[in-house]
This record gives sequence, C-alpha cells and structure tokens, in this order.
Amino acid sequence: EDSSTCHLSDVILDMILNNIGQHTESSLNLSLMMLGLNGSKQNCLNVILDLINSSHFILSQKTSSSASKCFEIVFRVCELTSLSPPVQSQRELFLEKIRKIGFWEAQIFRLLGTSGPLSPSILHEVSLSYHSEHDSESLAPRRGNNVLHSISWLLKGAAIELRALAELNRQSQFISLVDTLLSPPVPLLQNAL
Repeated sequence: EDSSTCHLSDVILDMILNNIGQHTESSLNLSLMMLGLNGSKQNCLNVILDLINSSHFILSQKTSSSASKCFEIVFRVCELTSLSPPVQSQRELFLEKIRKIGFWEAQIFRLLGTSGPLSPSILHEVSLSYHSEHDSESLAPRRGNNVLHSISWLLKGAAIELRALAELNRQSQFISLVDTLLSPPVPLLQNAL
C-alpha cells in the first residue's frame, strides 16, 4: 500500500472510533452504518475482518497502526450496549458470524501461538525485534507497540466474548475459547507472559 492509501485508511478508522459510541435517537450513527450495523452487506466491518486475517497487515511498519485500530473496532462493536432493536440484531448477527468462523481462537493463535519452531508467534517475533532494535531510530519499536496494542484489544474482546458465552450458556464455545488460551502443552496466554 502506498502512504496516501494508508493515511486514508487511518482517517476512516479514526472517524469510526471517534463516533462509534455516540448515541442518537435511533442509536444508529455514521460509524455504525459504515460498520454495517444497519444491515448493509457492503461494509467496513467485513473489510476489517479481512485485513486482520493477514499477519503481514498486522506486522508491517506501514499498517501496524491501522491493524491496532481494526482490533479496537472489533472490541468496540463487541462492547456496544443500549442499541435500538434493529441495530442490536445486526450486532448479534456480527457476533454470531465471528463465532462461526472461529475468529477469537484463530486470532489468539495467530498472535500468541506458534506453528512449530520454524514459525514463531507474532508476539515472539515482535518481542525479539523490539529488544534488538529498541535503541535504534527505526520504526520497529513503534510497530512493536502497535502489535502489542492489537494483542491487548484482542484479549479485551476475548474477555467480553467469554462473558457473553457464559451469559448465553454456550458451554462448548466457552470451553473452546478458554482451552485456546489455557490448554497444554504450552498455554498460549502463559506463553505470552
């Protein structure tokens, strides 16, 4: 991506973040419409999910800041409350969609897990590059911070999802997400710490 495209993406993501929690009489604002919570099939939320499925997007110095904002938007949608029934219904459809595709487990594994000794986790890669480049004037420390912010937003979202699954009495999905975080041989959350 060129810098003008990255800048435009950041402006759009910032606008969504700045307006997502603002309530109107219908509880539908521009951010919620852009995210597709008005029922639109063409929306920014689907694009966001596609973007954060790319490790390159999360790790790139040019896009790591945008990736962090994307994870924050997913978190903000998950925590939305006091919505009108039609908007709440669309939010619930989104939550069901990400449950169906295994979003939480896949992202936790992508950011914290490993695929063997030749494929370290994103967290591990950032941690190594952060220590070796922290004193340099490169963008690597900033990228590392952005990736850590992405992980933070992901874990906050996973916490909200765990609460929602418990409230919905979805025991198998709850156990699956907890197992992703805490199961042996090396619990991903323990590995991250």
